[in-house]
Amino acid sequence: MNEILVIDQSAKTSARDLYEFLNLAPSQYSRWCKTNIEDNEFYQEGTDWQGFDIVSNGNQTKDYRLTIDFAKHLCMLSRSERGKQARNYFVEVEGRYNQLTKLPEMTSAEIVAAIAQNAAAQEKQIQQLTATSEQQGQQIATIRDTIVSNSDDWRKWVNERLNAVAKARGGDYQQVRTESYDLLESRGACLLSVRVNHMKNRLQNAGGTKAQIAAINRLDIIESDVRLKEIYSIIVKELAIKYT
Repeated sequence: MNEILVIDQSAKTSARDLYEFLNLAPSQYSRWCKTNIEDNEFYQEGTDWQGFDIVSNGNQTKDYRLTIDFAKHLCMLSRSERGKQARNYFVEVEGRYNQLTKLPEMTSAEIVAAIAQNAAAQEKQIQQLTATSEQQGQQIATIRDTIVSNSDDWRKWVNERLNAVAKARGGDYQQVRTESYDLLESRGACLLSVRVNHMKNRLQNAGGTKAQIAAINRLDIIESDVRLKEIYSIIVKELAIKYT
């Protein structure tokens, strides 16, 4: 896909983002929302969708938070290739949530809470390792060095850790970097490449230069999202502890 379809922490997406991705006529947005969302007898306000006001191009308009199930339904109504792509994306997101927790009966909100709880448990475990026996010597020193993720230069911290991992594994830095991104996509239920394309499109629409647009990368996406940044920092720590 050329644009991002963001899934927030409550497992909902934006009707406006979906409408734009489906390449539907901009002038028909309000009519489409009323017909397919507000007047839809099979999906209920407060359960499947929630409307809210936004400002777009200087004008106040309306957007809607949609459940993944409702979003998939709207994709099928479009009867287009873009609709099929969006629906497959939503299906994949659901699969990532289920694969992450291996507890399909959990709600999306519970899954997000489980991710945060698991991350906190990993942090606590690392801290306990740091405080253990002096016999662990070099390992403890590595863990202590890895724990310090509140550096003013977060990217420098990440690159130093991944460079050390690559060196310990034979020097293939790109492979380590790719592995770290794959782990983030699995744990964070996200598609980084899709988010990169969406950020580039937004910058282009805002008048960004070609150089600025070309420079956008996956670290930009991670650093701009507090949840992804936290999960990715833990992944980098784990890799550093395991291999250095």
